[in-house]
Amino acid sequence: LYGFCVSLATGRVHVMADDGSPFGYNFKIVDWAFLESSDEFPQEIVDETRRFLLEWSSLKPTEQRQLVDQVLQPPVRAALRVHKASTARTCTRAASANSAEGHGQANPVCAWCTGPLPPESEMGSCCSQACQEKQSVKRGNSAIRTQLFQIQHGICQTCKLDAHALYSRVKSMTPPERQQEFMRVGIAATQLMIHNPHEGLFWQGDHILPVSEGGGECDLSNLRTLCTTCHAQQT
Repeated sequence: LYGFCVSLATGRVHVMADDGSPFGYNFKIVDWAFLESSDEFPQEIVDETRRFLLEWSSLKPTEQRQLVDQVLQPPVRAALRVHKASTARTCTRAASANSAEGHGQANPVCAWCTGPLPPESEMGSCCSQACQEKQSVKRGNSAIRTQLFQIQHGICQTCKLDAHALYSRVKSMTPPERQQEFMRVGIAATQLMIHNPHEGLFWQGDHILPVSEGGGECDLSNLRTLCTTCHAQQT
């Protein structure tokens, strides 16, 4: 069996040996249609890669982001279930660590995973970029918007309106021009959107499973971008 690792930094898929070491093949997903019909990859790697990419493409972008930079083997959703279970346990450990900190225990630990930190680390630091991302999402709406935008680019996941592009167009318009543009795209704009627009009025991060029903996870897996119109219909 081969493993696959999708790089967060480059988006390239790396084919890995069963011991987790690089196998010497990597590619961009957009190039796969050409590569699978070429002679660059052995047929057994082509077959395994085709299966992996089929499963990978069935994941939502927020789910894919949870699985980057780690070696995966089909079935990919099994790895996603393990990750979500680990995230739930981590939330519990982080709460325990915060409680211990409040009782004067001085050993520095990661603010997210509670793993050990170097002795000189400040309390509240994180041990890795991945932990820092999850901690920042937990602590602030601005971090949620920034990281959600990196994945979904301000595009409504329900009606597919590019709300970021709409805001970019109208912010330099006059109020009458904005009203005409909103009518053209079929949005019932508020007075603020017409007279004092800012991007937070155009799209929001929405919990897919409501927080009241247990959907308040500490990462992006339960969040989606909704335009203001669709968000109003959902809440």
